[in-house]
Amino acid sequence: MNKQTRLASLGWLTLFFEAAERCALYPISMEMLHRFIYLANVLSPLSKVKMPNEYTLKHRRGPYFPQAQYDIGILVAQRVIEATDISVIQDEYGFWLKGNYRITKYGLSITDKINEQSILENYSFFLREFFGALSLLH
Repeated sequence: MNKQTRLASLGWLTLFFEAAERCALYPISMEMLHRFIYLANVLSPLSKVKMPNEYTLKHRRGPYFPQAQYDIGILVAQRVIEATDISVIQDEYGFWLKGNYRITKYGLSITDKINEQSILENYSFFLREFFGALSLLH
C-alpha cells in the first residue's frame, strides 16, 4: 500500500469514528466495528463514495477487514483512537483480540482539519448519514 493510500485509509477511519461519536454510537466493539465497515462498504456506492479498502476477508467469525484493523492499531498508537477492554480470546478458529474503540479528543481535532479539505467532504457527509441512520436502530 502506497503512502497516499495509507493516509486515505487512516483519514477515512478517523472520519468513521468521528461520525460514530457524533451519533453517540461509542464505544464500538471490534465485532461491530467490522460489521459497520462492511455495511458502509456495501452502501457507499449509493453516495458515490469509494471506500479505501473495498475488499473483505470473509472470516468464519463474520466480516473482517485486516487492513482496517492494522490501521486502527496505528491510530491507537497515535492516540487518535482509544482502545479499551482489550482481551485475547481463543475460540475454535484460533486466537483474536477483542476490544472497544472510540475516537479521542485529539482525534476529533484532527477531523476538523480533515473536514476542511473539500476532497473528503463527501466521505464525512456519507459517514455522518450512515451513523445517523444506525443510531435510529440502536
